[in-house]
Amino acid sequence: MESLPRAFAYTSAALLIGVIVYMFTQNIIQYVNQPGLAGIVFSLGFLLFYLNINYLLGKRFTRRTIDMENFPYMMSIFLILPALALSVMTGRFLTSWHQAFYILIIFMGSLLGASMGIKKGLKIRKQAYKESFNHPDIPEDLRSAKERLSNN
Repeated sequence: MESLPRAFAYTSAALLIGVIVYMFTQNIIQYVNQPGLAGIVFSLGFLLFYLNINYLLGKRFTRRTIDMENFPYMMSIFLILPALALSVMTGRFLTSWHQAFYILIIFMGSLLGASMGIKKGLKIRKQAYKESFNHPDIPEDLRSAKERLSNN
């Protein structure tokens, strides 16, 4: 229950970031439709952009919370939701196939970024937990008891 306010804050931030990203990239979405190298480069750019945003959000959220480890997947949906809705409403694509391809690209990038962010956040949290026991203020007898119990 302690993570619900944090989840709400991250979800609303993801929606806001999604709208901002769409507003700044709405003029270059049309290049995803281009055949050849230009279409591949812009598609890869969108994939990497959404991957990085979701990686950062997922890593930070997972590092800070304990009980909602898979929530970054939900945040990734909320991040791409404005792009999906606004691209459908504005009709930026030539065909529905191009639109489906764009949706697939940002969906894959978002889920992959969330997955990588969860793994990295868990790793950072585990490392911080281990370092908290190696603090010099802990007496030696308590430190050795902890090490004996952790080996079992």
